[in-house]
Amino acid sequence: LSYASRIVSFDALTWELSLLERREGIYRGWDQDRAEDRRLALSVRKDLIEGLVASGKLTVAAYVAQLRKGIGEDQAAARRGKGEGTPQGTQRAIHALKRVKVMVEELKGAEQMAAGDSGGPSTGTAGA
Repeated sequence: LSYASRIVSFDALTWELSLLERREGIYRGWDQDRAEDRRLALSVRKDLIEGLVASGKLTVAAYVAQLRKGIGEDQAAARRGKGEGTPQGTQRAIHALKRVKVMVEELKGAEQMAAGDSGGPSTGTAGA
């Protein structure tokens, strides 16, 4: 679950699940057991975020802060991957930057919501 637990964005989790289902990107060549383990971890994490939003325990302001932190962490992960100087490191760096792109778009919507609403973030604007 550690990989999934580091993902703080609902939209990034949705994107990851979509890639995994199609076996694209970092998931290319994964066997069924490994893919199912990752799918389960990502789904549990996504459900957790959704539950926190539904219960009101995750406010828009807290979610915005969470997204900002996640963007910074994934940018750092991309730098580390690139710094490895290997094809696998480069692939991880590209994957992290694509996830950053998803989170930046989600952050824009969450910031707009925070400016005009005190409820939880919307869940479901994934795309990359």
